[in-house]
Amino acid sequence: MVVDIPYGDETVSMELTDRTEVIQSSDVDVHMDLEGELTRLLENLEFGRTITKELSKARSLAIAVDTSVGSPQVESLLRHLLRYIDTSTSCESVCILSPFSAGLDVTVDTRSVTVVLRSSLSDENVELVGETPSFSTPVSIDSDYLHSDVHIAIGSVRPHPIFGVTGGSRSALTCISSTQTVLRNEKLGLTHFTAPHSKDSAVRTDANESVRLAGLDYVFNTVVDHNGALDSLVVGAPEVASVIGYERSLESACVGMNHRADIALVSAGGCPYDSTLHSSLNALVVGYDATVHGGVVVLVAECADGLGPQGFVSGITNCESEAHVIKRGEVRYEHGLDAARLFWRVRSSRKIVLVSGLPQTIEEQIGCIDARSPQEGLEQAKALVTSNKQVVVIPDGIFTLPQAP
Repeated sequence: MVVDIPYGDETVSMELTDRTEVIQSSDVDVHMDLEGELTRLLENLEFGRTITKELSKARSLAIAVDTSVGSPQVESLLRHLLRYIDTSTSCESVCILSPFSAGLDVTVDTRSVTVVLRSSLSDENVELVGETPSFSTPVSIDSDYLHSDVHIAIGSVRPHPIFGVTGGSRSALTCISSTQTVLRNEKLGLTHFTAPHSKDSAVRTDANESVRLAGLDYVFNTVVDHNGALDSLVVGAPEVASVIGYERSLESACVGMNHRADIALVSAGGCPYDSTLHSSLNALVVGYDATVHGGVVVLVAECADGLGPQGFVSGITNCESEAHVIKRGEVRYEHGLDAARLFWRVRSSRKIVLVSGLPQTIEEQIGCIDARSPQEGLEQAKALVTSNKQVVVIPDGIFTLPQAP
């Protein structure tokens, strides 16, 4: 049996025995037309007609766009929405906010709408609108966003071990709020973490309350399969769309497995998902969920850009345990410490074999065993296991959630 394993920009073929269990989320059965689905939702559904009516009265519109998960469907959705606004509403100006504005393609031939694209990374143009009720997070929001007539957020939904899923309110928050607000929200993933992929995570609760204070009106989220094909389009009020997006994403990603394995070989999904160890964390947690206590996770992630943000690097190199990371973050939180906590949770009960482009000295410094290919990584893992060596292979860990009995 031959299985293709994504690694960076390449795919590595592995020869596996028939006894090896391979689990992967299903492909989309029918490829959906994004523009047609958007039009159907806006013109045929009752809630869609409510959105259309509101858009028709607006003169200015702010759109927060999160492309951080690397889905090309998000840019396509934005362009289709801009065309719809241009031809079907009286809107005069659209301000697009994105932390990744430099790489965002919004080339659209609009006749009556002025489109302005700018980065949301600056804290110079923000206004404090209040504090969240549950966790007292100070919420500072971009002024151009606040003073627009209608507020929309566009993103992509996939499983995330700390947020539950990406997209929804959390994605919107990263595009429209100050650095302090984003970090205070993210810190909850360190101090109030319960379980991976939780629907009721503190981060999600706080993000929902934050965007409510910010006046976010509507969320447009794509749900894609592991090949990037559109599974569904979720449109609605922020909290409703977040719940539906969570359910659709997990419905697409969850795959049953016969039993937890001794060894899980998991790919982070290739570029752009495996650009750093930090961005590959979801796959590492998937390997953790798929294995027994004391098992081995073989993580296949190129890590071409290194380990990740400084907080994550500090947490996995300068701390000695999950508890140590929490203590460090409570004193002074840095971006990525929430993920460092999860890394230590995996490392404390699983051996980690890392197939990456990182120097061997760095892999050993963070407590991982070095391997230069998936096949070598699997052999290394088998040498560490003295039991029956039951193996599961998960080619697209970032889009797959194994469900063991």
